[in-house]
Amino acid sequence: MSTKDGWNLPSTVTKEEFFRLLSQYYEELKHRDTMLWRQMFAYFYLTLIISLFPYTNILGYQHDNYLPTSVFSILGMLLCILFLIVSVAYANRYKYISDIYNGMLKMVPLEVRRSADKGKFLIGKRRVPILEWQMTKTIPVCMFTMLFLLNLALFVMNVLVKYFIPF
Repeated sequence: MSTKDGWNLPSTVTKEEFFRLLSQYYEELKHRDTMLWRQMFAYFYLTLIISLFPYTNILGYQHDNYLPTSVFSILGMLLCILFLIVSVAYANRYKYISDIYNGMLKMVPLEVRRSADKGKFLIGKRRVPILEWQMTKTIPVCMFTMLFLLNLALFVMNVLVKYFIPF
């Protein structure tokens, strides 16, 4: 590694080659970011629509009830689990590229780098570990929790109405 002029590059790599490679990783990082959020919101809305489909009669859309409404709740819970697995996989891919890109940025001299203060993740004087999580993993977990609890509540409501609350 050469530390000439503050650059921490291997001796076989020129600055032009380094910036070309850095640019390629930046483009990959942007692509992963776009794919992560696009897929995450697509799965979220798909699960939400499937979960609430039996209740669209209330909004004026008429459809035949060939399936019990509890089937949609169970399908929604299964899609929630699939949503979580896919979102975490995309988040891990994003983190991998992000770590490589940030590692490459550390090879650049300090005066060229942009410094960002991450903060100490404190509330008052207490450290809050959940604030240290990556946003790419925190948001899918929150979305999964909301959707899963919604589907669970709809399932319980369907079972209660069907078997325990007489009309």
